[in-house]
Amino acid sequence: MNLPSLKHPELYQGLYVFDFGGHVAAGYTAEEIAVLLGSPEYMDGRAYKIHHATAQGEISLRGLSRLDVNVWEGMVFYRASSDAARVDFEALKQSARVSAPPAVLHWRLGCDSQAEMPECTVLSYPAEASDRVGRWLEAIGFGGGDQVEAGADFADFFAKAGTIEHDHLAIAPDPRYHSRPPAEVLASVHKPVQRELTYP
Repeated sequence: MNLPSLKHPELYQGLYVFDFGGHVAAGYTAEEIAVLLGSPEYMDGRAYKIHHATAQGEISLRGLSRLDVNVWEGMVFYRASSDAARVDFEALKQSARVSAPPAVLHWRLGCDSQAEMPECTVLSYPAEASDRVGRWLEAIGFGGGDQVEAGADFADFFAKAGTIEHDHLAIAPDPRYHSRPPAEVLASVHKPVQRELTYP
């Protein structure tokens, strides 16, 4: 499989490649891959996630056996005091204004009466974007929580007994990673590079 030339390949890490059989296109979001796989014309195509990419052009792919864009994960950042949890909440909110995340995020502040450290902030995000979200948190230098737990069990954290949600912020992703409408995705399958990513 010959990948199309990418100007800044490192920016495509976490996005997707689709092999149509006759040609290959790169730069799809998970939602756009779901559109292709759901189309009778392209349902036999092969989808791959760009698992690793460097500025030098080294790219490794991971084949997808299935893709569920409706599965979410969460991270819980525990603090002993409500003031410390509020500081975490405000810190990530401010960082997201400066550097938008690579996926839609839900950022919540609350408490869990059953936890050793009851005050907490909870970040939830699409599971397929977990690696991109992790890199983004590292890039913005977020170091919230005295204890941290993560995984699918925490995606809907405040639905469990003993928890109370105090504040909630929905954070829109970087416009470069917005998924296009299905009609636009299907109309642009001939393009080898689906979105041109550059540095601001």
